[in-house]
Amino acid sequence: MIYILSRESFERQEPMEWMGMQVEVMQWASPVAVRPIARLAVAPEDFPFLHQVEGHDPAIVAERAKRDPYGFPWRTP
Repeated sequence: MIYILSRESFERQEPMEWMGMQVEVMQWASPVAVRPIARLAVAPEDFPFLHQVEGHDPAIVAERAKRDPYGFPWRTP
């Protein structure tokens, strides 16, 4: 399900510092609960690149990022 939300209460995440650099995080969040304006039902068939989607283990990614900070995207098999 994809939920269509009003932008009213959403705020952009503040930039953060990482290794002495300012990093822009392209993420928005609402500090209050938001009621959807509409819902759109979707199924796996609606995603033509589904076969290219990969998961990751956050612990492995964190370890690789710590070991090699410039090795982004720190992919896991």
